[in-house]
Amino acid sequence: MTTRSIRRSFAIAVAGVIAAGGIALAQPANAGTSAPSGPPAMLDAHSAATATAAEREGATAAPSKIGTRAHQDGLCHLYSNGQGDLCLYARAGLSESMSDFYWGDGSLWNNYFLSSGEGEGVVVANQSESYWNRDQYCGAWMYTRTNYRGDRLYVAPGDWGDFDDYYTNNIESIRWVC
Repeated sequence: MTTRSIRRSFAIAVAGVIAAGGIALAQPANAGTSAPSGPPAMLDAHSAATATAAEREGATAAPSKIGTRAHQDGLCHLYSNGQGDLCLYARAGLSESMSDFYWGDGSLWNNYFLSSGEGEGVVVANQSESYWNRDQYCGAWMYTRTNYRGDRLYVAPGDWGDFDDYYTNNIESIRWVC
């Protein structure tokens, strides 16, 4: 086992103990559209199994408006095990329509803003003004070109905010790093 996988396993085990203690909360209905204020709410994990960094990093998922395992379902998830989505918003301030990514994606040209609001149904590539990494353990690299090329911006676990002028409307792929 690598140091990375040992740290990930430990973090997942701790999250499981917390979840077993009944600390998991229901996510508010507006969690996908409001800015964070205090600790984020959690959702129960879909199953006891959790994805490894290798599984999340650059995994392929069929383009669709509704996906699986909380990928591309229109909700910005944080699970009780600490894993979560990277969410991209159509407008600054985590506002208007949002698209959520549990898996990495080499091309955002086949993903759409899913939640209601300005931008709903629009292709995500080169149309995002703000972001929220709900995952508590993994960061994400966001790239200005497809297939993880071009300039890149790192978003730390739990980080959120508006893109600067250079990255606003200039993201084409994302990759998880743990």
